[in-house]
Order: sequence, then C-alpha cells, then structure tokens
Amino acid sequence: MLNVYPERSTDPELLKSEMDDELHWKNMECIARVLKEIEHPILCAAWGININVRPYLKACLRNIAESLPHATWKSIGVRTIEGHPRHPLYLPADSVLIDFDIPEYIA
Repeated sequence: MLNVYPERSTDPELLKSEMDDELHWKNMECIARVLKEIEHPILCAAWGININVRPYLKACLRNIAESLPHATWKSIGVRTIEGHPRHPLYLPADSVLIDFDIPEYIA
C-alpha cells in the first residue's frame, strides 16, 4: 500500500493544514523505490472523498501520477458522485476492479 501523502490519521481533518515538502518528497522517493523493479505497475486508486480535505493532497497525487506515466490505474467499484475512487472500507467484499483514468482525474 502506498499513500498519496505519508501523514495518516483516522480523522482526515487532523492532517496538518500545510504540506510538509520534505515529507512529501521522501514519500515520492519511497514510491519510486518500491515501483522501480516493476515494468508495468498496476495501481489501485482508493482515496475516496478525503482527497478534498487538504488542497495539497491533490498536488501530491498529481506528482505521483506524473512520475508513473507507464502505470495502469484501477479503482474498486463505481466512483463517488464527485468522481473520486472509493475507499475500500466502504465497499462490499465482492467489488471488482475497473479502469481508472488518472490523467482525466487529475486534469
């Protein structure tokens, strides 16, 4: 599992209001290290509506997506009304992976 931003909280409202650039770029390095051996990675988008909690989360996601142009993106089940990939916690166990157009999403 990889995180859009490495700070976590059971309550997303408790995330720092400003992005820690050093922490973000360390996360980017970790993601690159994990995926460097995989020629065609398949990533599952699963952040749900909480991507809206802090504006910097979308910027972090954009950095990740742009650093992985060769990746295939999937999501679980249908998107939210706003078009976000659903978090697996709120989905039935028999949900299936579907294609997720990350360039369209981050545009």
